[in-house]
Amino acid sequence: MDTIARVRRAFYVQGWSVKRICRDLDLPRNTVRKILASDA
Repeated sequence: MDTIARVRRAFYVQGWSVKRICRDLDLPRNTVRKILASDA
């Protein structure tokens, strides 16, 4: 759950790109996309 919160905060609050989130949080791009898609 902590990872989901970190991804959402980075994307929506800090304005990071998906690529930067993947690099900084060491996550696969598809995982980040799924987290953001499940938000809607």
